[in-house]
Amino acid sequence: MYLYFVFFIIFGSFFTLNLFIGVIIDNFNEQKKKAGGSLEMFMTEDQKKYYNAMKKMGSKKPLKAIPRPRVR
Repeated sequence: MYLYFVFFIIFGSFFTLNLFIGVIIDNFNEQKKKAGGSLEMFMTEDQKKYYNAMKKMGSKKPLKAIPRPRVR
């Protein structure tokens, strides 16, 4: 009989935690949608500068192909 209560408490805890996290994520997505789908509303000015710089660097391709190193 005690095994039933152990499983009930474990599954009840997982369900409650999942419900709580789902509400938090749903509210986050709603706030993001209101801001136009951008994460920049949650960033400071320095973070925005860094984020934009990394986006620019990620879209660039090297001008010259780098040769593979030779294994001796």
